[in-house]
Amino acid sequence: MKNLFILILCFSLLALAGCTAKKKKPVPKPPAEFDTVHLTAADKDLTLTVSRDIRTIPGTNTYAKAGNEAVSILVKIANNSEANIPVSPDSVTLKTNDGIEYKYSASLTEAVTGKSSFKNRSIPPDFQNGGLLIFEIEKGSKAENLTYKDKLGHNLVIKFPTEPKSNI
Repeated sequence: MKNLFILILCFSLLALAGCTAKKKKPVPKPPAEFDTVHLTAADKDLTLTVSRDIRTIPGTNTYAKAGNEAVSILVKIANNSEANIPVSPDSVTLKTNDGIEYKYSASLTEAVTGKSSFKNRSIPPDFQNGGLLIFEIEKGSKAENLTYKDKLGHNLVIKFPTEPKSNI
C-alpha cells in the first residue's frame, strides 16, 4: 500500500510539473505580403490597379512629337459591383509634376503594342478590363498621379512614388 501511495505521488508530481511548465507562445503570423509591383485605388464598384513603375519607351521618339517622350503604364480595372459597368481608356488621365494632364495616345498605343488591348467595353461583375496605355508627355516631366474618372461618378486616383525607368 505504501508503494502504491509513493507511486501515485510520483505520477501526481510528474503530472503537476508538466501542467505548470511554461507554454510556448504561438509564432506570430508574418505580415501579409504587399504587392510591390502594383498600386491600387478602389471605391465600392471598381478597383483600379496600375504598374508601379512608369517606363519610358526608347525608339518611340519617331512616333512622338519633338520635345515629347512616350511612357507606358499597365492599367487594369476590376468590377466589384453586382452590375455591368462600362469602362474606357478615355477615362484615364496622367498628371505630371508640372500640372499638365495627358490622355493616353491611341495611335502610339497601337503603334507600340500592335493593338489596343484596353477597349471601351462593359465589364460584368467580378471581371476586369485593361491593358498597356502609352502616354505622350513632355520630355523631362515626371508622372505624379493617374486618375480614372468616368461619367458614372467613379473617381479613382493613384499617386506614383517612383521616377520613370527606361526599358532596355
